[in-house]
Amino acid sequence: MQKKNLIAQWAFDTRPILGRFHLWLEDVKEEWIHGSAPARNGKGPNASDMMDTVSFTDGRTEKMLAMTSAVTALGTRLFGRYGEGRGLDKKALNLVKKDADAISAYAMSESLWYLSRTLPENHAIMVCLGEGLMPKAGETSEMGANPLLGFGRVYARPQVAKYLEACVVKLINDPEYTWDEFRRAIVKRDITVWGAAIDTLENTSRFAKGEPTGPMSVLHLFDQPLIISDQYEGYVGCLVLPRKVVETAAFKSVLVNYFTPRDMVMAAIRDAYPEIDPGNVHVWTLTGEKRRTRIGKIWDQWAAAGAHLIDGNWTLPTGIAPFTDSGTYAPTFAVKPWIDDQGNTHLLIVDGYAASAESIQA
Repeated sequence: MQKKNLIAQWAFDTRPILGRFHLWLEDVKEEWIHGSAPARNGKGPNASDMMDTVSFTDGRTEKMLAMTSAVTALGTRLFGRYGEGRGLDKKALNLVKKDADAISAYAMSESLWYLSRTLPENHAIMVCLGEGLMPKAGETSEMGANPLLGFGRVYARPQVAKYLEACVVKLINDPEYTWDEFRRAIVKRDITVWGAAIDTLENTSRFAKGEPTGPMSVLHLFDQPLIISDQYEGYVGCLVLPRKVVETAAFKSVLVNYFTPRDMVMAAIRDAYPEIDPGNVHVWTLTGEKRRTRIGKIWDQWAAAGAHLIDGNWTLPTGIAPFTDSGTYAPTFAVKPWIDDQGNTHLLIVDGYAASAESIQA
């Protein structure tokens, strides 16, 4: 009965999206990644893990956001030409990627539109960061921009959306109109803007080639707009480490960031985990000779420090084989230490670069 009630509650809360796509909800599985499920009476040791501490949205909106990502992933997998780019030349592969991008963008945009009908009257979701608005590397100019959810796309009730749209247009086209003025304008109108970072189809290349891992639909929502005043896309260097490493280094007055020499980063890792062998520090980074000019020095520094540069022949503790042929921020979820069957300590970290949306979301 408890399972039926859970499914019924999800179906009721997400019915605008399910109805739009004529979907029937068969099952729901909830997993608590941190902590444990709340006590049924709201008391006891699990009371601090109540649902209202998971995010800043109400329970219904939270379910609809999850359903938005799920519907986007399902629709893209079914109608996005999954695997049809395998063996094609670059130009033909790009066309498959475009079709997949278009389907994923349509599914998520439609879902967000129906979700926005249930938002409080003075609330809006604004896409502050999203892949798209320009051709991908290697695409021909006549293919145009990626049909994704780019900067300034607003989802809200009509009156709020129209006002925000005017502000966004001014933000993009008027060099005298600053981000601070934009913020003051929405505060004066008592409008709450939730900023979103979206990639409707992350890792399009692997999706088009039919790879089993890599592709995903990503929707991150923040309780304020991200400080970005125009559409852009670029590459951002990123070094992802456990907090323990950075804080341990700070006690020795060592600043660890992307510009820190990697031998010093290795020293910080070994200070945080004294029992770890350098060869058990596993570094996930992009590979390939085309990327050597960008991050080849990082590879050399890690190799000199004795670290293991991950390749496709290695297996993650989860049993999944990693990939380094295309960018993704998914490995950031695997950044953590673990102990193998022989009692040896291992640590996975991420280093290199990623596209702007990927790195910000990570």
